[in-house]
Amino acid sequence: MKLHAFLLTGAVLMVGCEKSVPSKPPVQRPTVGSAEKTTSDLGESTATTASEAASVKGAAPAPVKVTDGAVELSPENTKVMFVGAHTGEKPDPRTGGFEKFSGKLTVDAGKLTAVSLDIMTDSTWTEIGGKLTTHLKSPDFLDTKEFPEIKFQSTKVETADGKATITGDLTMHGETKPITIPATVTITDAGITLVADFKVDRAEFGMTTATDKVEKTVELKVIVGEKTDAKPGPA
Repeated sequence: MKLHAFLLTGAVLMVGCEKSVPSKPPVQRPTVGSAEKTTSDLGESTATTASEAASVKGAAPAPVKVTDGAVELSPENTKVMFVGAHTGEKPDPRTGGFEKFSGKLTVDAGKLTAVSLDIMTDSTWTEIGGKLTTHLKSPDFLDTKEFPEIKFQSTKVETADGKATITGDLTMHGETKPITIPATVTITDAGITLVADFKVDRAEFGMTTATDKVEKTVELKVIVGEKTDAKPGPA
């Protein structure tokens, strides 16, 4: 995927420094749970199960038809989300995502062989909206005017027993880094579904604002087989 998270990036997907708006009981810091873990140059990546804050409720992803060995990714068949949190005892996790992106999955002989994703950073949204979304687009974080795209391009895909390890280059905020993404992939006569759940350290990509207040690690989730929802929060 021209992922520039991903699947990814990634994705950046940071959380602004605003205080929590609604009054809620303390929330535990979001984590990605999995029995299997892999590592990349960016730190820890985890497979399969997203944190409760990032999980998408409802039915399993619907297979996307493979045409001539490929699936063109779009908001009509794919969802790209992220979760970030504040540091300290009250992480107040914030969920968001992207509304505009394109990409491609390549399938050969019933196996996933390549992934690309290209995300428009200015299309980011957050559940809170308003100042938080604006702050994420600012030079403190995504700097969407200077860096309008996040890209991911796979260099190697290894698959076994419904799992995939996708290695590739993530370009974000003017930096390109190698990253390894674990994913769950199902390919049938009906089509393909993919769920990738992983973490990226924003500081590795030059986004070092407020690391004492906002976690450097951002959780990303890419689902092929679910349509991107409308913005859930205020504009």
